[in-house]
Amino acid sequence: MPDMLRGITIDDVTTQDMDDAIWVEITENGGLHVLVMITDVAKVISKHSELDKLAMSRIETRYYANGNSPMLPRQLADEKLSLWPGELKDVLAVDIALGMNLSILKTRLLRTVMISEARLAFSDVTRILSDREHTHHALIKLASQLANDLLTQRRNRGALAFYDLGRGLVTNEEGSIKQLRRREDTIGYVIIQELMILANMAVAEYAVKNDIPILFRNHTARSATPERGDLMKLLESVTVIPEVNIATVRHTTYMMLNRAEYGPVILGHFGLNLGAYTHFTSPIRRYADLVNHQQIRAHIQNEPLPHSKEEIQAIASHINLMHLENDKAKSEYMKEKAYRKAESAILRNRIDSTSDTDFERITKLLIRKEDDCPEAYYDAFRRRLASCRSSVLS
Repeated sequence: MPDMLRGITIDDVTTQDMDDAIWVEITENGGLHVLVMITDVAKVISKHSELDKLAMSRIETRYYANGNSPMLPRQLADEKLSLWPGELKDVLAVDIALGMNLSILKTRLLRTVMISEARLAFSDVTRILSDREHTHHALIKLASQLANDLLTQRRNRGALAFYDLGRGLVTNEEGSIKQLRRREDTIGYVIIQELMILANMAVAEYAVKNDIPILFRNHTARSATPERGDLMKLLESVTVIPEVNIATVRHTTYMMLNRAEYGPVILGHFGLNLGAYTHFTSPIRRYADLVNHQQIRAHIQNEPLPHSKEEIQAIASHINLMHLENDKAKSEYMKEKAYRKAESAILRNRIDSTSDTDFERITKLLIRKEDDCPEAYYDAFRRRLASCRSSVLS
């Protein structure tokens, strides 16, 4: 049996499908030894198996306000494959040696076993950082320092990345702003995000060096996209200008950048400003990661690769198309929900008290229905117009 590794998981407090664990140590030469351990889903789910077909049909776990729709059956996602504390689990470990300047000196990919020492929530991290007596204080402190240094380094290299502890704001891989449900989750969230980005980047480089066909994660800009510095100023405006609306900034950046997609060739990742990137750290939740696990696992064991480059291309096209269809369905649902809200405001005569965004939807709804406008709408319109004139004159 291979050497057993140590690790901890850090997730949202509601998470039941824990597929990644971390461990960080200082090396003798002053560098860092980083371990990102991912549950060995490919051991259970092989190419063309019934579970593989199920995962491919769903492509990812879908999350909702009050729960989720898992990619894999819950007895696998939440139980057998999840890295629960005290349970011996098979993992694929991304073993990374970092130099003092945080450059990747060496990456090893190992098929091994681990036992998680603790299941932590994002919100636990701040408390542990202030408690020197906590069992994992030193580990969390080191991981937090590393994550902050990695994020700072990525920013300095042009990545669209920042976070705001006071408001619980973070950016995702593509540079889109996200507001966490709890401000106290921010440090824990950033730790996991930065270590997962590091691991995914290392796996992409490993696949290139070893000529392993995998699904790369590509993100490209549009011809009208401004310089990176101007994009960062736009993103950071939400932290320095109170009037700036997060949703507006998110929509603006969405219009400037293409959606991230999967493919068998490297096109680069604009948001991260990386030449090569992939997804490897969430095989329970994303089919792309599972496929990459199947490829990497076979390579480690000197077995024939389950997927050819042509098959990787077909899988990429399938996932990208499914994402487009899912996004379109979600957009239509949100539009209908917004119009129902607008209709309710009209029927309850609450037009004047609505937000500017809801008032715009009410206007569109009345135009679409081609009905006579209620007097309350005209009154609200006149008041808003007068308010705008007053603001301009002042």
